[in-house]
Amino acid sequence: TLLRDNSGLGFSIAGGLGATPFKEGSENLFISKISDGGTAARDGKLQVGDKILQINGVDVTDARHDQAVQMLTGLERFVRLVVERETLVPRSSAPPTSKNSVGNENSPKVFGVPKPYKG
Repeated sequence: TLLRDNSGLGFSIAGGLGATPFKEGSENLFISKISDGGTAARDGKLQVGDKILQINGVDVTDARHDQAVQMLTGLERFVRLVVERETLVPRSSAPPTSKNSVGNENSPKVFGVPKPYKG
């Protein structure tokens, strides 16, 4: 959630239906720039390349660019964004995968049988 100040929210968006894609093959909306010293930069949670999924609870995954701009530049003082961030896991820190594993090694362990409550 960002609190709008007199200079706005401090970020720019790109993409959306009917606009030049930010990422090739995607019509989604993305954070394209974060202004130095702006609200978003001070908040520190958004990053360039974050995909915008919702603005103030409204799904914008299929929104036009101009619709999203209108929602972001509206009169609301607080703007709540839901974003998705693509993260790459380096091979060295990726969990090992084994074709012989059953998949139980991450299951919770049960020690003994739960005893009924006797107040």
